[in-house]
Amino acid sequence: MRFSFKVFLCTLTITAVSIGISGNYFISALFETALNREVELALDENNLLRFAFETAAVNVPSKYDRLPDATVSQIGQALEIDGDSNNRFIRVCSEGLSPIYTSPSFENNTIDPVNVEENRKGWQIIMSGDRYYVQTFAHMKSMNRTLSLETFKDISAVFNERNSNFAIFRQISIVILIAEAVVIYFLSIWLTRPIDKLSAATKIMAGGGYAHRADKISNDELGVLTDDFNKMAESLE
Repeated sequence: MRFSFKVFLCTLTITAVSIGISGNYFISALFETALNREVELALDENNLLRFAFETAAVNVPSKYDRLPDATVSQIGQALEIDGDSNNRFIRVCSEGLSPIYTSPSFENNTIDPVNVEENRKGWQIIMSGDRYYVQTFAHMKSMNRTLSLETFKDISAVFNERNSNFAIFRQISIVILIAEAVVIYFLSIWLTRPIDKLSAATKIMAGGGYAHRADKISNDELGVLTDDFNKMAESLE
């Protein structure tokens, strides 16, 4: 394998690895930032909905010793009307994790209720069909009942944006690597040109042409090597 090709191959490999690592890190960092922002917004919204639910439950007539399921559904519907039902869904479950109220457009979803006692994180990322959601959950205590409030915020746009960024990055990387390969190819030939001339001069001397001198085309280490070669040729001559 020629030395110029080794220079070309090594340089191109280092460039490709550097571009791949830096690009993946940058896109992943953007994705994590966007995802964390959506999670924070979803948690804040869950807290607001929980406060609104508990406030509405306080106004339930005192004739009830226990908050009825029908009232829970009414409060859930009221919260649904006040919220962004196109991007956010809610579900209120009983103590036994049986859904009491679920957003109408989310009723047929197969996502199981979360046991808040066992999962204290407060949120998780889930996938349903081809959509991604950030699911938040928290306890609500009202009129001798401990209910759980779950919200589902559609964050598919964040994942779609990440996939689009990776697709664009791959296309740009290919173009950059092709252009880089052309530049590196000619650069490797230019860098190894003094070696080729020394090799040619050596072959001429080996054939008896002791008067031949190698052309010095650089002042770096290879230029010094050319000077030393020519001095050696003078001594031999």
